[in-house]
Order: sequence, then C-alpha cells, then structure tokens
Amino acid sequence: MIEVISELVKIVAVDSHQPDKRALSLATELIRSGSVIVAPTDTRYALVARADSATALARVFEIKERSDRAPSAIFVSSVEEIWKFGKRTDAALRLANEFLPGPLTLVLSATEHAARELPQALITHNKIGVRVPDSPLIRALVEAVQAPLTATSANLSGSAQSNSAQEIAAEFTGEVALVLDGGRLAGKVSSVVDCSQSGAVMLREGAISQQRLDRAHRP
Repeated sequence: MIEVISELVKIVAVDSHQPDKRALSLATELIRSGSVIVAPTDTRYALVARADSATALARVFEIKERSDRAPSAIFVSSVEEIWKFGKRTDAALRLANEFLPGPLTLVLSATEHAARELPQALITHNKIGVRVPDSPLIRALVEAVQAPLTATSANLSGSAQSNSAQEIAAEFTGEVALVLDGGRLAGKVSSVVDCSQSGAVMLREGAISQQRLDRAHRP
C-alpha cells in the first residue's frame, strides 16, 4: 500500500522480515539515484542513503542538521563484508560471531578499501563504524544497491526520535524521497563497541549490555 501524505513524500507499508519486491525495487531505485529514504531497522528508523556517495552522505547530514564531523556508521549485508571496511581483530571477530546480525556497531580501524571507496566524513581518526542489522529489509537493500548504506537515526541531531513512520514522514516532508513504514519501533539503539585495538571498549551501551559484552569477549 502506498500512501501519499503530500506531493513531496510517499509512505509505503513494508514487512521488514519479508519485504515485498515492489517496495524493495522502489527503495533501491531511489537510493541508487542518490536520494535519502527512511527505513525501519532492527532497532529504530534510519535515514538510509548510499554510503559510498559523498553527495548522498552530505544530504543525510543536511537533513539531520548534523555536522559532518560527527561519526556515522554504515550498514553492510554480512559479517564477511565488515572486513572490507574495518580491520579484523580477535575481539571484533568474537563479538561479530556472537551478536551479528544484530544491534551491535563495531568501531574498527578503517581499511585501505574503506579509505578509497567511502567519503572521508565516515572515517574519524582512521576508524569506521560498521553494522550488520538483523533486518532482512536493510540487508536486501545493501545487496540490491551493491553498496554500503548509511546507518544513522531518522531524527534531527540532538532531538528525540519518533517511533512512528507517520510522525517521521511529517517531520521530514520535502526532505526524504520515501518512508518505508514498518510499524511502531521502540527498540533500544545499537550498542557501539570499539574493537580497533586488542580489546573491546563499550562506547555506547544500547540493546547489548556491558555484562553481555563482557561474557562474549572472554576468550
């Protein structure tokens, strides 16, 4: 079902676990063209765009009213894809195997491939955040676009995020090309863990607690 709340934004109902081909095709076409859309993830709604496009990334930051110096992670489709962009460590591999796909963002040293293929704004102090979401929809979009996607929340920088696609669509009318409505989402944000060195340091505790992290990190 497609609902048009204005001439400037469409809302398309979607099942995040079994996305239909029509919604997937529409979203893929828009993302490939450089547009920004809103899509449900396994935690909250995200602003989704090509992460390999400096222009699309700049548009995401503009929509969020956020500085391009603030770190932003990327979505990839599998654990194997992580290592294309972030350097593998023992701790990162252990946590990836335990929690991914899922609400974990790994902060890793950026690879040469990442430095070459991605905008510099995604790499801070030679580090990059990478996530494999437990969302068939997002992983299918990554594969269809054939590029990593932006993994940043669908809200203005510093403001609370709505759980409703309708409210997000109203907030970003004229700013995003499409809103995929996966229902109300009230899950915790992803946990962010720095594994760029030998250990694992929790930078943001979210859906995965420090206690669970500590248990999984033990050799």
